[in-house]
Amino acid sequence: MERSYHQALAVARLQNAKFLELRAGVSLARLWRDQGKRTEARDLLAPIYGWFTEGLDTPVLQDAKTLTTSWRDTLSPLSRSACGPIRNDAAAWGSIS
Repeated sequence: MERSYHQALAVARLQNAKFLELRAGVSLARLWRDQGKRTEARDLLAPIYGWFTEGLDTPVLQDAKTLTTSWRDTLSPLSRSACGPIRNDAAAWGSIS
């Protein structure tokens, strides 16, 4: 299953399909969360979520926000400070190609 999510992410990135990238990222992040890989999941999902500035009320964006903020709250205090605030703008992540 993980391989399929990686393939979906790769295809979405090749097509510059940010919404599909987000959906595949949410699915992979959930899998990684269930495997105890919270840091990897957040590192994957936060920059994808941060790209969006509109449509924040859509279910998949709400799921992504819930996942990234809930992981931030469960990290140790040191890890939380390293994460910084979760911003919802592309400038927070630099240019995304």
